[in-house]
Order: sequence, then structure tokens, then C-alpha cells
Amino acid sequence: MNYTEDITSPLDAYRDHFQQDNAEAAEAVLDELIKLSGVDVEGNKSLCGEIHELEDQLKHGGKKCRNKKLIRLALILLSILLAAIPILRILHLIFPDLPDLPLPNLAQIVPALLSAAGFWYVFSKLNKAIRTLADLLRRLREECDKKIAAAYEQLHALNELFDWGTVAEVVRRTIPNLVLDNFFSQERLADLKDIFGWTDDFNRDKSILYCHSGDLQGNPFVLAESLNYKMGMKTYTGSLSISWQEQETYTDDKGHTHTRWVTRHETLHASVDKPCPEYHKEKFLVYGNEAAPDLSFSRTPTGLADGSLFDKTRLKWRMSSQKEKARKDVEYTVTANRTFNALFNADDRDHEIQFRLLFTPLAQEEMVKLLQDNDVGYGDDFIFRKRKKINMILPAHLRDFDISASPDRFRHYDLEHIRGVFLSYNAEFFKAFYFTMAPLLVIPLYQQTKPPKFGTVYNKRPGSVSFWECESLANSFDPEMFRHPQSVTKNILKTTSEPQPDGDTLVSVTAHGFRGVEHTDYISKHGGDGHWHDVPVHWIEYIPVQKTSPFFVRETPEASRREFDQQKSGSEEWRGFFKRWGMAPAEAAFRRGMVYGRKEKETEK
Repeated sequence: MNYTEDITSPLDAYRDHFQQDNAEAAEAVLDELIKLSGVDVEGNKSLCGEIHELEDQLKHGGKKCRNKKLIRLALILLSILLAAIPILRILHLIFPDLPDLPLPNLAQIVPALLSAAGFWYVFSKLNKAIRTLADLLRRLREECDKKIAAAYEQLHALNELFDWGTVAEVVRRTIPNLVLDNFFSQERLADLKDIFGWTDDFNRDKSILYCHSGDLQGNPFVLAESLNYKMGMKTYTGSLSISWQEQETYTDDKGHTHTRWVTRHETLHASVDKPCPEYHKEKFLVYGNEAAPDLSFSRTPTGLADGSLFDKTRLKWRMSSQKEKARKDVEYTVTANRTFNALFNADDRDHEIQFRLLFTPLAQEEMVKLLQDNDVGYGDDFIFRKRKKINMILPAHLRDFDISASPDRFRHYDLEHIRGVFLSYNAEFFKAFYFTMAPLLVIPLYQQTKPPKFGTVYNKRPGSVSFWECESLANSFDPEMFRHPQSVTKNILKTTSEPQPDGDTLVSVTAHGFRGVEHTDYISKHGGDGHWHDVPVHWIEYIPVQKTSPFFVRETPEASRREFDQQKSGSEEWRGFFKRWGMAPAEAAFRRGMVYGRKEKETEK
């Protein structure tokens, strides 16, 4: 069932509609791909059954082979130990000065016989059995690999149909009011800037790793992951061992006093703090909406929504303190829903009237439900920042989740494995994405407010790829491809674009990193010898370096990756394209309606 109404209660809507709708949409999309590919479902099931049987034999045979090797090792060690007894006897006969074992001759002959028997069994029987078993395992592995290759060939057409937009299609079918773009276009970014006041200051010292853009009832959003850089401080330590002699007075056991020189030792420690680049990844949602255009606020998780007795006590205390603050400060007001006020904790809001317009009594109630729920969703795990018309959500549940929706995760030789991974990932992706949007969905005014271009040409005109998407494409390659050769740190990739007369886009990818120069500071420390000593502390100075590499992008929104793979070698148009950019077809990549790759020419600084 498709839920097409405004989402006034996101928690209930997910539990009662969207969770099941998403599962059905994922099943439907996968079944359509299977049907379109024309794969032999029963044939693959039968072949994979044979593969699993061979894998079981390999697992059992591998365990048996390992056990035999352990037995061989134990017998060799035991045989060596037993052989040591007669060897010691022989050495004593040759060298009488060597100690002899107090054993009768018969007791020394038996270990020799057992040792010989052990070596005989190892080299004549056990080694042969291990070689035979290893040969059998090798033949089983070869047979299994051949069947796996055949199974991959069976599912080749299906694996080729998985694309970067496959997961997005499942989301679209789940929420018809939601639009997901093929890629984050320059026009979409321009609308965020021109209509909603987004600035590129946010992107300073960041590089976009992945991004998904779209709109909810016309209001644009982008879900992204970035690699962030800042210059922090690192503490370097050093040490110096010193020693000195000093006189010591002592009394002997006869009561006489003496003096003697003793050597004292001490390790001096020193440290210095020096600048050092720091990097971390961050996932976030940016959403533009013209409702409450003058309002700004921020909130962070309070840790009061878990429902434990301790948290309930802390929540009551906070509600009381907010009430007392409102009594003393006429500019600070609390809502009628004191639980919302304490849990949402947007005390820095700067426009109370517009705040109340957004957070109606219904919105407050739904926000409390969202924050206190840890069964259906993720509870109070998000930062919510609003700056005029721009909203940003930073949820903790995205930190360890892969939002790329890469089709590579679905490709396999076993159709049942594909089905399990596909359904599981789509369910996880939709839940993570939905509850990232949920703090915005609780606000009815956001869904009722349409942007100026809604219903006209908004999101319908073609557009060039944005620099966010260009950074994402560049980051999809091996990091070494763009790294400056002297860089010893991670690199922040930034891009600039230059449209070409033929419709392609020439992108300059600049990798910003740091080379390291080793230094030594000498820090004076006072030692126990009464002197000052220079303790060496080694540290690294990080000096910026950058390398700019040319990159190209061609937009082909009407084509799929499968169609591109089929045409790139045979099409005269594509042959001319690759010749113009000086690269082989195999070196180009396809992603979400874009063909892209790297040219050879580059500059370093």
C-alpha cells in the first residue's frame, strides 16, 4: 500500500505503513530485475546447491587435513624427543665426560625403536595421506570455482542490472511524495543557495564522500557523508636518561661509618604541543524550507529520554529549572508541553512566535514520541540545527551505516544470497534515512510550505553536476590517484568545473594534504644531579601540499550502467569520446547517469 498523505505522525506512519511498504517495494523491484534479466531461477538454485555441497566437503576436508597436520607435528616432536635418549647414550660412549642417563640398555633401545616407528609412520603413511587429501581438496576447490564461475555467468544479466539508483527506486516507491535525484545537480545546489540561503562556507575544509539529493513535496534536501579536516594540536614527548655519582654515608655491621661513591640514574621527560591535521567523517542531512524564515535554534541529545528512574528524575528537575528560568527571564518562555521543552532543549531559539508556528501542540507531542522511542526508531540520537531557511540533522545512527547504496554489495552468484542482502540493506537504508528525516516530518508546516518553483520547472530542467557530486565521484577512486607524492596525511579533495563546448564537464580535482618535516626541540629540564639538561623532543611540522588533476564527467541521465557497458566499446560516439579524453573505455566509470574518469595531465605544488 502506498501512503500518499502528509506524514503528521512519522513514528506511527513508519510502524503502520512505511516499514511494510518498503519491504514490499524492495521485493517488487528485485522481482522485476530478476524477470527483466531472464535468469534461470531454478537452474541457479540447483547449481548453488551443488556449490554449497562442495563447500561443505571442502570445510570438512580442510578440518580433517588440519587435524592430520597437527598429528604429524606432534609425532615429529615426540619422535625427536624419544630419539634424544639413545643419542645421549651414544654421545656418552664417544665422550665419556658427558653425563649419562641412569637407564638400563633396554630402556634406551625402546625409545629408539618408538622414535624410528614414529618417523616411519610420518614419512611413509601420514605424509602420503596428507598429500592425497590435499590433492582431493585442490580438485574440489577447482570444481567448486568452476561452478561458482558458472553461477556468476547465470546471474551476469541480473548483476549488471543493479545500479546506483536501485535503492533510490525502492525509496521512491515507498514514499511517493519523495523525489530522489539521479545525482546532485548544479541547479539543485543553486536553488538551495538562491531560495534558502545556503552558503558554501559549510564546505570549507570538507570533501564530500557520498551524497543523495532530492525533495520532499518540493522542498530540497541532500543526505551526505563528508571527510572533514581541522588543524588540531598533538603532544610529542621525549626523554633523556642521565646518571651521576654522589657520595653516600653508610654504617657497617660493626657500627663503623664509611662513605662511598654510588651512581644515580634518572629519566627526564619533556613534551611539546605542535599543530597537527585531524580528520573525521560526518554524515548529515541538509533540508531547505521557507517556513519560519527568521528562526534559528540548535538542539543536541539530552540523554533524558531513555525512561530509566534516574533519567525521569533528571527530566523533572530540568522541567522545574526551565520553569524557574522563565519566571525570572521575560524573554525566555516554555511551551505548555513541558516534557517537549525539556527533551527538545532548543533554549537558544531566537524567534519565539515562529518557533511556536513550527512546533504546534501536535508537533510537540509527536516530537516527544520520537525522542522517547527506542523500539521502532532510534530515539533521541540527533542534533537539529536551524539557521533561517536551512535545517541540518546530524543523527548518531548514521555514523556506522554505509549510505552509498553501492550496487556492488548486491552482486553475487547465489540468487538467494542476493535476495537476503538486497532486502536487508534496503530495510536498513530506508529506516536510517527515514528517521533522519523524521525530526522534520513531525512539523506539519514544513510539509504544507511549498517553494516558489513547486509545480512549475523545479527539479525538471536538466542540469550539470554540482561540485558536491564531483567530489563524491573523485573520492570513489583509489586515494593514491590524486594524492600529492609527498603527502603523508589524508587528502581533502576539492573540485572546480569547466563546462566544455561538447557538453562534457572538465573538472579540476585538487588534493589538499600535508608533507611532514621532522624537527627536534630541546627542552631544558632540571635533573637530580643539580644541573639543567636539554631533553630532545622529536616532532613533525606539517606543511601544506596540493596536486591538481584533470577529471571529466559526461552526463547520460537516460542511460543505465548496463547500457553504457554494452555501448562503450562498439558505439562510434563513445569511441570518439574516449579518444578525445585520451583513455581506454575500461578506464571510465559509470555511476548514477554519469560517465567519469581521470586524465593524465596534473600539476603539483
